[in-house]
Amino acid sequence: MTDKSEYFEELYANEVFHYHVLRRLASMEKDRAVKSLLENLSAEELKHSHMWGEIPGVGKLGGYARQDSLAVGSTAFIRRLFGLQLTIKVMEYSEILLEKRLDQSASEFKFTKNESGTIRRVEASEMKSENVIKTKLLEYSSVLTNIRNVILGMNDGLVEILGAVAGFAAALQQPALVIVAGIIVAIAGTLSMTGGVYLSVDYEKSVYKKKKTESSSKAAGLYTGIAYIVGALVPLLPFLFGASGYYALGISILITAVILSIVSVLVSIISDTPILMRIVKTLLISLGIVAITITLGVYARNVLHLSI
Repeated sequence: MTDKSEYFEELYANEVFHYHVLRRLASMEKDRAVKSLLENLSAEELKHSHMWGEIPGVGKLGGYARQDSLAVGSTAFIRRLFGLQLTIKVMEYSEILLEKRLDQSASEFKFTKNESGTIRRVEASEMKSENVIKTKLLEYSSVLTNIRNVILGMNDGLVEILGAVAGFAAALQQPALVIVAGIIVAIAGTLSMTGGVYLSVDYEKSVYKKKKTESSSKAAGLYTGIAYIVGALVPLLPFLFGASGYYALGISILITAVILSIVSVLVSIISDTPILMRIVKTLLISLGIVAITITLGVYARNVLHLSI
């Protein structure tokens, strides 16, 4: 950011982008209540862009409508892939990053009375929009809660089974035995996670005696269990396709690390935490577990003379 004109231009472009995104999301929505809510939010974003447009030198709507067509389409694709709630969280996260970057530049500027007034009016209106999103839009569906359960289950499945497979691969020389042992652990872990999450949510409902909860105990357990078994099968893929030994283990670690990174990005978006820090922390813990289990596997084979 070099001057005030670019500062206000980015704020304006962001509002126009959200206007078009929310219009597209509204057109995709079948639920009338949610559709109406998205249309109202879209109108608010358009109003904000007009506020910024009152500042001399700030661009007009048409140019950004053309420039952002690819980004709008990409957001619509995310909506079809992950659902409305997670898409809204992605938009919120990107806006948080933009605001942090612009705030650093704003400290260098001296705003006129007119500019300061516009900033205050937009901020006040934005707070109302954010309140609508948090108190209404995300309450229409339990999807976001279920996404959390999916991420929890997949993350645990990836890490736990990768650790187990690493130990088995180091101790057992036959891929078939690694596969059988890995699947047994995966099934046991799936049942444990499914039952554990079900009981946890059911206990929470009993304690707080909620008539309407974000997610039913059955749905929470089901989403977590399915995600766990899917994540658990990933580290086994190289062995299932015929690879063996440390070569298969290396491929398993690489594939799992990539998927864990993707899961970490989703966790960061949902929890509004730094993405890079989350990825690094997840990979360090996961690879640490792998190192320990490989060591145990080598110990079992060489010191305990386990040979199957």
